[in-house]
This record gives sequence, structure tokens and C-alpha cells, in this order.
Amino acid sequence: MTRRNAKVATLAAALLIAVGFWPDRGEALTFDLNCIIGNSSCTPSASYGTLTLTTNTSGANTAVDLKVDLVGPGDGTPDSGQKVLMLYLNFDDALFSNADAFQLTSGMAVGVGENDKRLQPFQTGNSGGFDLEIPATGNINQFEPYLDTLFLLGKDLLPGNFAFKDSTGILFVGLHIGNCGNLTGSPNGCDPGVTGGDSLKVGAPDDPLAPVPEPATLLLFGVTAAGLGLLKHRRGRSRL
Repeated sequence: MTRRNAKVATLAAALLIAVGFWPDRGEALTFDLNCIIGNSSCTPSASYGTLTLTTNTSGANTAVDLKVDLVGPGDGTPDSGQKVLMLYLNFDDALFSNADAFQLTSGMAVGVGENDKRLQPFQTGNSGGFDLEIPATGNINQFEPYLDTLFLLGKDLLPGNFAFKDSTGILFVGLHIGNCGNLTGSPNGCDPGVTGGDSLKVGAPDDPLAPVPEPATLLLFGVTAAGLGLLKHRRGRSRL
């Protein structure tokens, strides 16, 4: 790439980040829990809530704050009355090691194993898995919103490190919800925000790094791209 083209590409990338077309991997990511996990797939559904990952710079190395916020009446406190039981995450394979000692400020143990942490019945046998399981044994068993901080001694973590799908290529995040109920008679046994005696496993299949821009953003991007192209063309002609 020529020096002039590199400058144009850098300017375009900066503009895309500024308008939200090309999101920054560093600060925060939100995963929408909008599918119900079955035996071999995740069926699209209304959203059951979100998992948000945010950069935490309070320690020697950057960590990632976790927040599971399930749909509830008003999305405030108290919230839905549902519980967070298990959380499954993926990590960048280029940075991952089974020897990595991921830790939580709550003290709960983190299960670590590349493509080895399976959310049943979706991931059975050797069909695939996640990289991280919270907690390693038992359940989180906390009313939502669930808050914790994930860190790795001696290494920096960023939300973008977790924007990867499991080895089936379907899910970015898996979550087991407890204390959920049903008001509509739906076969899955749990409705968003409804408290009861059942549990449900949900997932996040949508890429948090690929937001759909609003029409105004698309227009701005188009105009800017055309302007950059015209500028390059004029500079090229001036040298003839």
C-alpha cells in the first residue's frame, strides 16, 4: 500500500469508528441473548436480556467487567427475579492457552479449556464447545443483574477478545437462566422477564462488532467515501 493510500485508509477507518459503522473492539461490547438453545441449534426468540463486557483499567492489567442484565419489569432493581446459573464465553484462539488462569473478583473458579466447555444439550459429545465456563463447578446462582470482573494475571484483557463464536460456529455466548416462568404457554417453559420454577438455556448468535448503521450514518459514510475517492483522483491528475 502506498503512503498516500495508507493515509486515506487510516482516515476512512477513523471516520467509520466515529460514526459507529466500524466499532472499536476495546471499550465495551453487548451480546443480545435472543435465541433458545436446543439439541442442535439455537432457535431465534425475543430477547431474554444482554451480556455486556466493559474494559476495567483499575488494576495493573486491564480486565473485563461482566454484566448479565435479563429482561424484567422496568429493567431496574429489583429486576425480573430470575437467576443467572451458568455463563459460557469464547476467547480469541490466537491468544488462548489452556494454561491461562482466568480469575474472577468474586472468587468463583473459571473453567478453562479450548472448545471444551459444553452447554448441554446443544453441544454434545465432541460436536463443539466454548472456551470458558463460569463457574467451573456448581452454579453462579445469583439474582440478576449479575456483576463480576474477569481478569488474567500478567495479561491485558479487552472485550473484543471475547467476540468469537464457539466451535460449532453458532454462538458467541451461552447462558443458563434459573427461576424463570411461563405466562404464554410457550413450549420452552420460560418467557422473558417471568419468574417461576423452571430454567432455560439461551444464547447470543449475533456479532456485537457488526451493528447495522442507521440510514443517516450510511449516507454520511457514502458521501465521505466519495469525497475521499475524488480527492485521490484529483491528486493523481495533478501529477500528470
